Amino acid sequence: MQTEHAPDSPRTASDAARAHETLRFAFAITVALLASELMESVPTFLAPVLVASLLANIPIRPPLKLAFVLIAIVAVAAFTAALLSTALLRWPLILFAVAALVVFRCLYAIAQGRPKLPPLLLLICVTTIPVVALESSWVAVSFAWALVRATGLAILVIWISY
Repeated sequence: MQTEHAPDSPRTASDAARAHETLRFAFAITVALLASELMESVPTFLAPVLVASLLANIPIRPPLKLAFVLIAIVAVAAFTAALLSTALLRWPLILFAVAALVVFRCLYAIAQGRPKLPPLLLLICVTTIPVVALESSWVAVSFAWALVRATGLAILVIWISY
């Protein structure tokens, strides 16, 4: 007895584009993690997290000007958060009240439909650096540097993945 199978439905262009995008996402995150491990970056998870957030929010290969703007946004946000954290370290309640105000303002900007990436990068900096600063202000400043380096690596990996 012969059974007939339904013919496979042809893949549409949107399916192929989605598969390509998924493979790019997986490739870029893997390369970022491997590069972070090989460079012995501490913490190693920063570049892959930034790759994921950048690829999810930028639908195209970022041009050079956008790359510099993103690195500048992270640098300003990270060092502002580090400065704020070290200045208000003796008053953690005030520090976290200011951080909460910045978080709510960023979420409000995202809810208004403004571009998501700058507030998202600011959220990453403002929510991580004060927590690290409670342990050590020196580590908070080095974490801010690590965020800037990881952003540069993330953009390089994204360029490679395209």
